[in-house]
Amino acid sequence: MAQLPERTPQSKTGDSLLVFEDTNGDGKADKCTPFIEDLNCPTGFQFYKDGVIVVQAPDVWFARDTNGNGKADWKERILDGMDSADSHHTANSLVLDPGGAIYLSDGVFHRTQVETAAGPVRNEDAAIYRFEPRASKFERYIPYGFANPHGRVFDFWGTDLVTDATGNNTYFGPAFSGHLDYPDKHPELKQFWERPSRPCPGTGLLSSRHFPRSSRAIF
Repeated sequence: MAQLPERTPQSKTGDSLLVFEDTNGDGKADKCTPFIEDLNCPTGFQFYKDGVIVVQAPDVWFARDTNGNGKADWKERILDGMDSADSHHTANSLVLDPGGAIYLSDGVFHRTQVETAAGPVRNEDAAIYRFEPRASKFERYIPYGFANPHGRVFDFWGTDLVTDATGNNTYFGPAFSGHLDYPDKHPELKQFWERPSRPCPGTGLLSSRHFPRSSRAIF
């Protein structure tokens, strides 16, 4: 069993976001530093400005390192009202789009209600939300009958690909991301690729010079 890097300083109770470093350049992490400690079941995070946005339902926090020591010393609650009924379905898979908005994937069995300056945003039983941190704009992006839309990625042309992890069902986001008033949801959409197995932990795009040139052109 490989030995994990030593934690410095001594960790506190609760969950943490950890920073792993390779301090001697040998290609292996040898230092582990907690960026944020004493979290309670965080289900997603995304780098933003000089810190991270963290989902810790029912709240979403923006935590910053203001003095450059590698640890969060400032935080602000930027959203409140994400359902925490089931950690397996709680808002996760934070993804940045090319324009800087952040997307959160909420699973089935949840009743989310987020108060915003423009009024409440409500949803029942799964949706993908779009959040603009600079404008504090929060909206339902894809209200659909997902089970767990964990897989999210944007390709090099900005096309949004969505994977429902439970069934390993993958869709083109633009095809069913038009605005619908609550509680309406988009009807059934066909997948663009029938995958042979399930479930799926996530979705990603791979591009490398090791692939043949003809293959690289599709990424």
